[in-house]
Amino acid sequence: MSKTNWTPGPWECGINPTGYFSNEVVIRPKGQFPHGEWIADCGPRADVERNANAHLIAASPEMYEMLLLCVKELNAWLECEGSDTATSMIIEKARLVMRDAEGVQ
Repeated sequence: MSKTNWTPGPWECGINPTGYFSNEVVIRPKGQFPHGEWIADCGPRADVERNANAHLIAASPEMYEMLLLCVKELNAWLECEGSDTATSMIIEKARLVMRDAEGVQ
């Protein structure tokens, strides 16, 4: 993974088994269930939307890395093929999304 300020991936979601947050969907670094550092608490496991959010959050480090790779490959393609407005716009949008994920203003 690239150098970032967040907990390195991969992450996974699962059910917190005990304590005040038992039966809540939580995100942890992969392999740290049922104990380990929490990345996020997504709420009751009975809530379908919160479960979906948990899976999306858990996949985010890998999605960020894939976006980084796509930008790198598209830049290399532009160097070989020359200017392409559509591809340049995709790269710029991807960079904006990555800056947002990094918390860059």
